Amino acid sequence: MGEIETRETQSLGIVRIETCEDNRAHQSDEAARQVCAHTAGVLHREWACLGHCHNCFKKPFALVDDRILLEADSAEELYSLLLDTLATLKSPPSIK
Repeated sequence: MGEIETRETQSLGIVRIETCEDNRAHQSDEAARQVCAHTAGVLHREWACLGHCHNCFKKPFALVDDRILLEADSAEELYSLLLDTLATLKSPPSIK
């Protein structure tokens, strides 16, 4: 994702989920699309390569906001991890 596009999505409060084309065999793109379809303020982009080749050929994975790498044993597990991560990002930390 370009630097300008990254800044624009961050300023709008949009969370980005990125996947690799080559990881389609593990259905990471489908998990990300399902999350986006049911969650407001989330954008999915699929790239030819994210540079995480050691993850890509093994199992489903996604990159959230250019900084959180999520790996799972199945697309269903990746879907759950994405939802859990988004809930954490969208809710402010509690102060005791």
